[in-house]
Amino acid sequence: MTKMHVLLVRPLKEADFHYLCPDIGLGYLSTALKRQGHTVELLDLQLALFRRQVTAKSAIDLLLQKQADVIGFKALNLELPFARAAAAALKAQRPERKLIVGGPASSGLQDQIFKHLPAVDFAFRGEAEIGFPALLANLEPGGRYEDIPGLIWRENGQVRQNPQIFTEDLDSLGPIDWELLNPPAYPTDWSGGDTKFPIMATRGCPYTCNYCQGHTICGRKFRTRSVEAVIDEIQFLQRRFGLTSFSIADDNFTFNREYSVRFAETLLSRNIKLKWHCHNALRVETLDVELMRLFEKAGCYYARVAIESGSQRVLDLMNRRSNLERIKEIITQIAANTHIRMMAFFILGYPGETVEEAKMSIDLACRLPLDRAGFFNFTPLPGTVIYQRLQAEGLLENFDIEKNALNVKPLVAFSHSPRTLHWLKLKGLLRFYLRPRVIKGLLADIESFEHFRRLLQRVTSVVFGR
Repeated sequence: MTKMHVLLVRPLKEADFHYLCPDIGLGYLSTALKRQGHTVELLDLQLALFRRQVTAKSAIDLLLQKQADVIGFKALNLELPFARAAAAALKAQRPERKLIVGGPASSGLQDQIFKHLPAVDFAFRGEAEIGFPALLANLEPGGRYEDIPGLIWRENGQVRQNPQIFTEDLDSLGPIDWELLNPPAYPTDWSGGDTKFPIMATRGCPYTCNYCQGHTICGRKFRTRSVEAVIDEIQFLQRRFGLTSFSIADDNFTFNREYSVRFAETLLSRNIKLKWHCHNALRVETLDVELMRLFEKAGCYYARVAIESGSQRVLDLMNRRSNLERIKEIITQIAANTHIRMMAFFILGYPGETVEEAKMSIDLACRLPLDRAGFFNFTPLPGTVIYQRLQAEGLLENFDIEKNALNVKPLVAFSHSPRTLHWLKLKGLLRFYLRPRVIKGLLADIESFEHFRRLLQRVTSVVFGR
C-alpha cells in the first residue's frame, strides 16, 4: 500500500464563531491514519483566523500551497460554502488529488452531499476511523469501495452509500493524536469552561428526539471507553501539557450512571485534583443529588443540561420523553445541595410552538436556579425526523441549510416569523443575563483578559444576530 501525505482541514464558517476547541474527531482520525503509515498534517483554519494568521480570502491560498496527496474536510453545514470553494480550487490545481469530506454535514445530507460539494471525490457518514484508512488502501488501481464502512461515492453517474459500522471497542481507537491537535493554542471558552482539553469517554445516543442529528454520526447504541483508559489519557495530558482542567465532550456522559460514578470515583482514588465540567448538555433525568455531589467532590464545577422547552406540550412534540415537573425538581435539588454551576439549553421556534410557549421557556429559565442559559433557534437538520416531516410538507423550499443555524440570526422560521424568533431569543438572553446575581457570577468567573474579550465577542454576536 502506498503511504500518503494526508491533510485534515477544519474549514471556515459562514458566520461568527464563539466556540473554538481542538477537534478530537480529527485527532482520532489522525491516529488511525498514522497506524497505517500515512503522514498526517492538520490545518485548523478557524483557529488560524482567530489568531489572525489568515483572512477569509487568504485561507484558500494557504490550502493551495499544501502538497498533500489527500485532503479531508470535516464540515458542519455552515462550513459547506467555504469547503465548496476550497475544493473547487484544489481540484482545479491538481485534478488527481483526492478530496474527501466527513462530519455532521455529510452524515446528515448523505447522498445529497455531492450537490453541495461537487468537486469532492468521496464522503463519509459518521465515524471514519475504520473507513478512511480503508479508502486510502483502495485508491490504487483494482481497489474496491463496496466494503468500506460509511463511504459515499459516485459510480457510473450514481451515488452509492455503504452501511455504517460503529466501533464497539472504543479503547482500540486511541490514543488520540494530541500532539497534532496542540491544545494550548486554543482560547478560553466565553462561558468560562476550559475547552482546550475535550475528553471523549462515550459515544452513541439511544434517545429518539425528533430534532437531533447525533445518531447519524455516532449511532443509537451507547458505547463506552474503559474508565481506566479515560483517566490515563487525562493524566498523560497533565504530564505533557500541564493540564489543570478538562471538559467532558460526550452527548450522554451520564446515561449509564454506574459508568459515570466509576469515572468520578477513579479520579478520587488516583488523587487527581483537577477542575472539569460537562460541556455538552446532559439529560436532566439522568442526574440526581448524590451523583452530582460525587462529581463535585471529584472536581466538577460546571455542567450544561438540556431542558429545551418550558412547555410540556412542546417537549412531547419534540419526542423528548421528558417530564417537565421532574426536570424542575432535579435542577432545584442539585442547586440547593451542590455548588456546581449549571447552564440550561432551550430551543425556540420548534414547529407547532406558540409565542406564549416560547415565553414559557424564557420564564422557566429565569425561575430556575441556573447560572447560565442558552436560547437557540430551531434549525431542521438533515437526517432527523422533523427535517423529513417538514420536507414532506413542502416547508423547506426556502430553507438553505448552509446559512441557517441554531446560533445565528434566523433567515427562515417555522413557528414564528424570523424577526419574532430573533427578538424572542434576544428577549430571553437579556431578561436572563441582566440580573444582578447572574452578572455577578459572570464577572466572578473571568479568568483572564482573553476570557473577558471572548465574553464581549459573544455578547456582541448575540445582540447583532451574527
